[in-house]
Amino acid sequence: MKGFTEYMLENSFVCGIGAIMLSILLLLYTFFKESSKMKNHDIMSWKAYVNTWAFAIMLMMLGIFLLLR
Repeated sequence: MKGFTEYMLENSFVCGIGAIMLSILLLLYTFFKESSKMKNHDIMSWKAYVNTWAFAIMLMMLGIFLLLR
């Protein structure tokens, strides 16, 4: 049985496209669902908002890396 990382490396094009699509959907969902004004957030929800953006950007970088591999 193959592991997840072996599957990602063998099918890098498909996994790269999937990661990029998932990151774009996450960015769109975050952008349209949440308000970016600080007065609408307490410190923890603002931190979660920023962490969601960071996760989406890292997912985009993973997709680009897999596409270029």
